[in-house]
Amino acid sequence: MVVLEFMDCMKIALNQIFDGMIFSNSTGKTSGMHVFKQDFPIRRFNADSEEETEDDFFPYCVIRAENGTNGAFQSMDITLTFGICEREESNSGELRILNLIERVSQHFLNNRVIGGKFRLSYDTPIRWGLPTEKENTYPYFYGLMEMTWDSFYDVKEDDYA
Repeated sequence: MVVLEFMDCMKIALNQIFDGMIFSNSTGKTSGMHVFKQDFPIRRFNADSEEETEDDFFPYCVIRAENGTNGAFQSMDITLTFGICEREESNSGELRILNLIERVSQHFLNNRVIGGKFRLSYDTPIRWGLPTEKENTYPYFYGLMEMTWDSFYDVKEDDYA
């Protein structure tokens, strides 16, 4: 399936972009970026360990396929959602989110093809945003990006699907 293949390629590309970046997780320990496809994994609980909470997934980037079109070629609208935990007194978490957005944007604007099969749309600009709520979310900060990607190879019919 084209969308699943795309998400695998996007996860690989994002892991390369975030490689070497250091963040704090919710407990204050250093961590790399966690990249998830479509949603967070199911939280588990067993008697030997504490229950995982959403905080355990920070910092994160979730790749979500929102919608698309099918035909001889496919087009997919995706959203990248970022969440970080930043406890610095400077309250600069939104600046870190903006840095992530800029880093990802610049990477894909300069490298429009991933997996040899998917191309960032030339017709649709990258869109991004920060929460507009006035409520302070310190120490958690969020942002998102929206992008449109096209497959540029013929989709062949699967006789077994």
